Amino acid sequence: MPRTKPISIIEQLVATAAPEVSPRAIEIDFFRRLDDTYFYKKAFALHFALQNEDRLNGYFTADPAGLVVGDDDIADALIAEIHLARLQLSETVFALMVAAFQVRSHPVFVSEYTAHDVRSAVERFVAGDALGFSGGAKRDLAAVIDAAIYTDLEQAGGEEWGRNIANTLAVLTLAGRDLLRAPERTPLARGLHIRMRKDETAVLLDGPEADAAHDDIEQGVAFYQLKRRAKDGHHNLYRAVKEVSTAADLNLIYCLTLLLRSIKQTRLARYRGQTKAPFHSLASVDIAAIEGAMATGSTRRRLGIVVGADIYGSTNDA
Repeated sequence: MPRTKPISIIEQLVATAAPEVSPRAIEIDFFRRLDDTYFYKKAFALHFALQNEDRLNGYFTADPAGLVVGDDDIADALIAEIHLARLQLSETVFALMVAAFQVRSHPVFVSEYTAHDVRSAVERFVAGDALGFSGGAKRDLAAVIDAAIYTDLEQAGGEEWGRNIANTLAVLTLAGRDLLRAPERTPLARGLHIRMRKDETAVLLDGPEADAAHDDIEQGVAFYQLKRRAKDGHHNLYRAVKEVSTAADLNLIYCLTLLLRSIKQTRLARYRGQTKAPFHSLASVDIAAIEGAMATGSTRRRLGIVVGADIYGSTNDA
């Protein structure tokens, strides 16, 4: 039996609210109550949904044979995540999240890209062609970002918000450029290592510091392995996820977390009538704390990650 089109979590809240409560008030309250844990979970869900979009979109059969997802609730949540990102938030910003690497016609893991793939993606991203902003004309990164901000999100964040999103996208671009020196076929396991400086700017790690970050993340990767979760009791998410097996995948999730959180700040700023979003809208996600939690095996305790049916992300996580 065909499934009905999934609706976003905000649309669900609006549909069940009292008539006197305006949709705008519901949305303001929803975004105000979100925390970084929610965006980390949503980034993880989006990352997985991208890998399996061809299996999740359209009709989802009752027969799970050959599918990564065998739980109907999880499947519905993941489908809705795609719709939420593309329809409820911003299709342009959604495209920006994956434009740096998503150049193939079907979803694949970051580690499957060749150096040629990365080169093409970076060149197209910087030129603006990946998003169709440039019309074929050469444009710098700042122009592409400006087009994204002012085309889809209106002038909500102003110059400071633009600078924050530019920092994160620059990290993605620099990481890709650095990988162009790699062999033709190489995992991007040491790709997107980022740290936040005290002045709240993002930097790409290099040398021994990057090696240490890579080792820390590799220790935490086991947290996501399916075979380690049977005893957990909350293992629906791990049944649904293949495996996040490289540091590059995890670091890409960090970047998605930053971008998703910036959307929250931008929306709140717009609804409050502010001319610019807080300067910390992107930079305040504590990347070092996330990596540290993973390295010590205490990710769920530190981040409060709720798995299983709550892949959507609760609005009242502690």
